[in-house]
Amino acid sequence: WASVTYGVLLCLDCSATHRSMGVHLTFVRSLDLDEWTQSQIDAMRLGGNRNARSYFRKHGYTDLYGGKPDKKYKSKAAVSYRAELA
Repeated sequence: WASVTYGVLLCLDCSATHRSMGVHLTFVRSLDLDEWTQSQIDAMRLGGNRNARSYFRKHGYTDLYGGKPDKKYKSKAAVSYRAELA
């Protein structure tokens, strides 16, 4: 699973969390079952889990795996990161 919006790979549990936040915050695709556009592939190449983690840490999000995900993904840092990958 992947969030095209953030260019990150996700486990099954995290993909469910991302799906529940809505496509306006994070657009989730299956790596195997879904068709991918070139722009989605490009976002994944530009992003990556390491880049996203580094970006969020640089903007003050140190507890990346705990807390409330919707708070992180509605933050100014998230909006900025989404724009960089778009």
